Amino acid sequence: MNTSKFLLSFLLISSLFPVFPAFAENDSNSSREIRIEVKEEIKQEKKLELKDDDKLTNRRQNAQKIGEKIIAQLEKRFAYLTQIKDRLQTKITELKATRDISEAQKKLDAYLSATTQYQKDLTSLKNLVATIKTSDQPNKMIPSLRSTAKSVENDLQQLHRYLVDTLKLIVKSPKL
Repeated sequence: MNTSKFLLSFLLISSLFPVFPAFAENDSNSSREIRIEVKEEIKQEKKLELKDDDKLTNRRQNAQKIGEKIIAQLEKRFAYLTQIKDRLQTKITELKATRDISEAQKKLDAYLSATTQYQKDLTSLKNLVATIKTSDQPNKMIPSLRSTAKSVENDLQQLHRYLVDTLKLIVKSPKL
């Protein structure tokens, strides 16, 4: 009977306070594995939650960056065309006394009237980029962004044609 009490007390003590490494390793390994699994599950859940939110914000930011980059390039091209227009205007005023520059001046006036269409299209492009910030599906707005940017680019090409035609008319203008 003493041996059975001793054995029971030994088992009770060893389960409460594992002294032997064999008993301690099994308990600690299994509890470690369980903790690691639970931690990994929590990490996966957090990643899924963050991925959905992060994907949407990343899409918005990427679409917005694309739009702002396009706008900056288009505005830079327009500034360059404006510099050329200013040079042509000064050339027209210089040559007005010695040549018939009326046709060239008409083309340059057509350029000035065409800039209003460019400004309207650029404003619509800027508004579209602004709506991307609040859109739930910014990737679906990219095709409309491209088409609007293409119309602004076509306006710039038309403005460039006016300037080229103006220069040709200045060169071909008859002397008075």
